[in-house]
Amino acid sequence: MKLTRKQAAAAYVRIIDPSNRTIGAISQDIADVAPFSQYRADSLAYVKGTRLADRKIRALRWPAQVEPYITAMLLTYDPASIRCAQAEAAAGSYAAATAVAGTREDCIAAADSTIAGTIRSMLGLPARASS
Repeated sequence: MKLTRKQAAAAYVRIIDPSNRTIGAISQDIADVAPFSQYRADSLAYVKGTRLADRKIRALRWPAQVEPYITAMLLTYDPASIRCAQAEAAAGSYAAATAVAGTREDCIAAADSTIAGTIRSMLGLPARASS
């Protein structure tokens, strides 16, 4: 049975919020200039969390109007975001990670994507605060 819009909104938040919190931790690592090893660990935690979230999202039947956006997120945004986080984590320093973020196609595509915001809007959820 397909989720109602209200059920879908609750499920989306429940599934996506852990990854969003990890994004917040990564942003805090950068702001605090935490040791790069912490940034790397948080980036890899984001990768693991996003993969887990994707499995949970695939297991649900989303409302028809949202389903194409969920599919697009799973096929484009999340894979690009994962590859970007992996590349940034492997960069070895904040300077190198910044260079990766600004030049790697996956990073640029993930940063420019509006898919997650569109899904949130369609589900009646507030926009995620930028970190």
